[in-house]
Amino acid sequence: MGRRIAALAALLGAALLLWSTLPVGAQTGATLVSNLGQTIRAYGQNHRDNIQAFTTGGHADGYTLTSVSLTFNVQDADANRLLGYEVEIWRTDAEGAPSSRVATLLKPSALVNGTNTFNAPGSGVYLVARTTYAVYWNVTRRDAGLNNDVVRLAETSNLAETGASGWSIANTNIQQPWNAAVGSGWTRFLNVSFLLSISGREGGAPVVATAPRPDPANLARSDVQWGPDGGVHPIPTRRSEISLNRPKDASGQIDLSPIAASVPAERQRHSRGFYVTTLVESPHNQPHLLRRLDYDRAPGSPLLKVRIWHVYYHADRGTNTVELLGDIFVGRSADRLTAPVEICLSPPREADPERIGLAVKGRLDPSWTILATTVEGGLVCAETTRVAWLTLVEARDEAA
Repeated sequence: MGRRIAALAALLGAALLLWSTLPVGAQTGATLVSNLGQTIRAYGQNHRDNIQAFTTGGHADGYTLTSVSLTFNVQDADANRLLGYEVEIWRTDAEGAPSSRVATLLKPSALVNGTNTFNAPGSGVYLVARTTYAVYWNVTRRDAGLNNDVVRLAETSNLAETGASGWSIANTNIQQPWNAAVGSGWTRFLNVSFLLSISGREGGAPVVATAPRPDPANLARSDVQWGPDGGVHPIPTRRSEISLNRPKDASGQIDLSPIAASVPAERQRHSRGFYVTTLVESPHNQPHLLRRLDYDRAPGSPLLKVRIWHVYYHADRGTNTVELLGDIFVGRSADRLTAPVEICLSPPREADPERIGLAVKGRLDPSWTILATTVEGGLVCAETTRVAWLTLVEARDEAA
């Protein structure tokens, strides 16, 4: 798995050279706002999510954020193995709490004691002028035995920060328990902020994109939308999990981190991001899909239709355009993925995960393909350049 992930990372890096004039991790930019030179007042504990608001300056064309630097106290090297986290950029509401996610920043290979830099995906993250955003330290997993102080965010009293005209860092830090729903109960700490620096450049306003709509009522949308770097999306695998057009308690995921490699070079600079739709079907509703499947379907395993949509600005037409990736769409074989994504599903109850395989079939495929499947953290996972219909199958018993 490690070699496979390394190969994907290399392919993604090559694709992003086309996406931007600078590769990810090598973007440059001026300091837009910073308080890194100030005295560390205390450290926040990693068992809480932390929100630090900041406000952009007044440049008419807005700004492009290229990186955020944060200061940490890392007390144990195991923190990078035991702690799951994301550093995200959010829009805020009138109270300064996060209201909608703008982007997830790229993480360094490991957190170090001191200043750590989180680069923006693609060619950067566009920020509107005179608008309040937030850097969100989002703890996503804490393995058993992890103490509260293994990774601590540096805080400062936030005296007069430096940077571009009109930019500022809020002198309030907002926190909530790490596993609470966003906005379920923030605690505000006055006269304190992250020790951070935000880099970027003036300008870079994108063409306003319109999400494809309306969605059919039987589609569930991923909670993560429009991130040009992809990311891990939750997907449902039971019909009961589809509620109000969103997955609930999703029991699977699709890792779209390498998805940018599948976008044709001529459309990369106009890319608006990716959109995931899923459809869960009972086998009796789609009997024709299983006729060419050699193995028995695993008991309790549904049929899952995954579609990955790429949204880009069509310069000649002056409109946003949607194309389907990972399957043949309107007869165009070029819509297949050029870099494999990883799909993970929960095995059925009482099934032996080691005997389960993930099978995939495109609309125009004559038969199913049973993928090389591994078990990771209790999930059955496989990598594929094809999506569309998926199901889980059990290996046949070998003759004695």
